[in-house]
Amino acid sequence: DGFFFLISTLKQLNQFTDDDIWFQARTAAQKGFLDATKRLSILAGASSDDISLAIEDPIKVIDKGPGTDKLHHEIFIIALGRLAKKDPLQAAENLINNETYLSTSEYKAAWAQIAFPSSLALSPDALSYWKNAKDTPLSSSAQEWRVRMALRAYDWQSVSQWIDEMPEKLKDQTSWVYWKG
Repeated sequence: DGFFFLISTLKQLNQFTDDDIWFQARTAAQKGFLDATKRLSILAGASSDDISLAIEDPIKVIDKGPGTDKLHHEIFIIALGRLAKKDPLQAAENLINNETYLSTSEYKAAWAQIAFPSSLALSPDALSYWKNAKDTPLSSSAQEWRVRMALRAYDWQSVSQWIDEMPEKLKDQTSWVYWKG
């Protein structure tokens, strides 16, 4: 509860934007922290029913499309990530079909939502999903999985670039220093 109090306070003080909150909500969804995803999404303006549907029955949200505003785009992106846990190819297809409705940053964030569970499943498509995510902000665990997928594909250029993009504390860990070398 302290975490949500802090985020709520930072939002009230205009030090945390809705974009910051949605990043946290997407990260929580990736990690399977569904209660946190709901609470953060509600704090960013989503209705409890809409975010619950995105988490529990993502295909219903995806079938409706991303809507016309930022709020519904973010709910759509979370639904894509939830669908990707079961069927990453279907999630990717739905994202491609709805690309024109999303901003560039939303589109890249959606690819990251699909890439993360694809990486956990060691999908051969995960690396291309990460490449589609391009320079979208990622959690530390997402950054690590992105590099692991590049390692599995022997894509040394991406390995080097993506380790360089890690925060200092993360890239200074022994395993990443080794692979950078």
